Amino acid sequence: MKKIIILLTGIVFLITILVAGGCKSATDRKAEKVEIYLSSVKVDGVEHLKMRDSNGNSAIDSLITDVKPGVKVFWRLDSLSGIKKILGIYSRGERNIFKKDPGRVFLGKSFKLKLSDDIKGDEKYAVEYRLEDKTEQSIDPYLRVPPPGSGTGGN
Repeated sequence: MKKIIILLTGIVFLITILVAGGCKSATDRKAEKVEIYLSSVKVDGVEHLKMRDSNGNSAIDSLITDVKPGVKVFWRLDSLSGIKKILGIYSRGERNIFKKDPGRVFLGKSFKLKLSDDIKGDEKYAVEYRLEDKTEQSIDPYLRVPPPGSGTGGN
């Protein structure tokens, strides 16, 4: 009986932490983010990575996503993606945008990167993932910070 009470107390404590962490001020809720959704598609019998972002862009194997300094970028599995797991996301060149590599979201399947306010240019990065059939693949899309005044870059 004591073990059950201790376990339930621990669960209530964790839920309290998660709820308190989810409460944000109105200014925090306005923080911008860009989401990139991943799914596997077959083209001529070969698996490819279909990507779409919250900016309204989509591509197979070669998405260029515009971002603004200071935003949060999330990589998520699309519904019925055919992908079992994102294995990693990391820079493939000069670190113009990725000051550090994205990290896995706690208790989730997605990855997140908070961009610095001083980023510029573009950056090639790798998305490594495992398909439902356990095949592992890697694709190299881009993040880009458009020049000021271009009217693009994030939501």
